[in-house]
Amino acid sequence: MPLKYNSELAEHHAVRKSAGLFDLSHMGEVWVTGPQAAAFLDYA
Repeated sequence: MPLKYNSELAEHHAVRKSAGLFDLSHMGEVWVTGPQAAAFLDYA
């Protein structure tokens, strides 16, 4: 799979013919709670 397609249409056809995958891991949230939360975040 190329890093970048020549056009949106080429990318569209490739996804329709095969498959597409989106990495949404950057959108995750983590909740840190508890009496040591601030100390933990300062350490991390």
